[in-house]
Amino acid sequence: MPSGALTLVVAVLGLSIGYAYDRFAKGTAWSWVPFTLAIPLVPVFGWVGTGQPLPSAFAVLVPCAALAGAALAIANASADFEQDRASGAASVAIRLGLARAWRVHVVLIAIAIAVVLGSLVAARPGEVSLLTAMLGTAVVGGGVVLGATAAGRRSSPRERELAWEAEAAGMGILATAWLAGLAGLG
Repeated sequence: MPSGALTLVVAVLGLSIGYAYDRFAKGTAWSWVPFTLAIPLVPVFGWVGTGQPLPSAFAVLVPCAALAGAALAIANASADFEQDRASGAASVAIRLGLARAWRVHVVLIAIAIAVVLGSLVAARPGEVSLLTAMLGTAVVGGGVVLGATAAGRRSSPRERELAWEAEAAGMGILATAWLAGLAGLG
């Protein structure tokens, strides 16, 4: 096996989490748990696929990715709030209420960003990584601001959907900048 047995194990674990989400967690108050477990597997899978051991910096990345995964899952559930309520689904956003779900997701994503940025700055990466991290943070911030207006009573599901999509894209940019910075590529 070119990438090693660990790559296969991580792939099967990710597939299992996805199946568990589809089968048991989707539309429930626990729908955020599979995202919390699966999002950190993405960079782990990419890294172990190279055949190299995980660097110690993943001790920061994995918990931050878990926080971001939970935050994005809650934001995603918020986008589906009206649809879930109409269908009787008991999603995390339904259980928390739209405004509280937004606040919880913002706290989780803010903690993840603070730790990622702090660890990146401490690693003294190049300017490209820092600028890319700032871009990612700005994109996340744009999603949070859009989500803040959408968390009010006059919100639209489309605004909430665009907000969490922007946050997901921004977190992806931020994670890429972090990885590049720690690897000495930026």
